[in-house]
Amino acid sequence: MTYLPDLAPCTYISADVELVAIGWLGGEQPHAQGPVMPGVVERLFDRIETIFDPRRFRGSHKCELCGEAIQEMHDSEGRVVAVGATNLYIPRLGADGLFAAPSLILHYVVDHGYRPPEPFQAALLACPESQIDFLRALEPRIPDAWKDGLFGYWVALGQALSSEAGLMDNAAWGSLFERCVTLGKLGDEDDAPAWFHADHLVPIHALAAEFREQGKSWQAQAVLAWHETLECIGCCLPPQRLQDRR
Repeated sequence: MTYLPDLAPCTYISADVELVAIGWLGGEQPHAQGPVMPGVVERLFDRIETIFDPRRFRGSHKCELCGEAIQEMHDSEGRVVAVGATNLYIPRLGADGLFAAPSLILHYVVDHGYRPPEPFQAALLACPESQIDFLRALEPRIPDAWKDGLFGYWVALGQALSSEAGLMDNAAWGSLFERCVTLGKLGDEDDAPAWFHADHLVPIHALAAEFREQGKSWQAQAVLAWHETLECIGCCLPPQRLQDRR
């Protein structure tokens, strides 16, 4: 993984938006250590559990501090989050742009005593707890290139709105990235996740229609983007696995 000093420009990911590097640690490079602010670890779990990262498929990274291929982290309540293949974006306080950190930052803090700079910790703690409110806070700061597509802003927001309406269980299936990986591991039609079945996709489409009728255009746009994404992925399934969703 690319080493970047904390608070340096993070040009590794994208030149479309101002990004400030946090937690891009290298095995031979010094980094700050010590206790973090109360609540930081819990908020890292929260944000990584429903991570928004439209710049995916860069590969999985090993920890350069211990050499281990850390792929998931567990908290004291039994929650599991995937790390090592995604990046975390946090709005800066009192400044433009975003902090950009690899999801391995959670491992660095918990297992290696890494202390991120205080401006990052404060910005993390100031993030809205609701995924919908968090995504809405991100929207003015991200480029248009991050808004459409399989992992884009509108899909992530539609997923969050569907979850709030009780139509999506984030904890059961993890992020959209892990869902795509799961498709290649399904053995038979009985394994097909509920979010491909008609009794799941139809209510999501109905939710989009309800938002349109209420004049809530951005909510309708987001939920429809999420519905179309599930339809698109579902069409990649063999025909015998599509029966329940037709």
